[in-house]
Amino acid sequence: ASRFGHADVVSVLLDAHADAGCCRASGVSPLAECAVHGHAECASLLLAAKAGVEAADVLGWTPLLLAAWHGHSEVLTTLCASDADASASLANGFTPLWQQRLLGTARA
Repeated sequence: ASRFGHADVVSVLLDAHADAGCCRASGVSPLAECAVHGHAECASLLLAAKAGVEAADVLGWTPLLLAAWHGHSEVLTTLCASDADASASLANGFTPLWQQRLLGTARA
């Protein structure tokens, strides 16, 4: 549901006590899916249900890094409002701000 932006379904699942922090074997979480696909409303619901804002997949990508890489500024704002670590980086040194600048979507 989070991958496709179905906030109503995410809400029903969370109301039924679905684990907001669950993830696949690869470490990809519902919050990461929101970050990749730009679904800020779903991200807000998951964060309110205590989804891990710093949960990284097996390659080290956090939701903030994913949102930055895919250019989803509304999700970036949502994650930052939940205290995501804006200084987090991948092993190669890429940070969310560097990724936004690379994509030409950084805002001062």
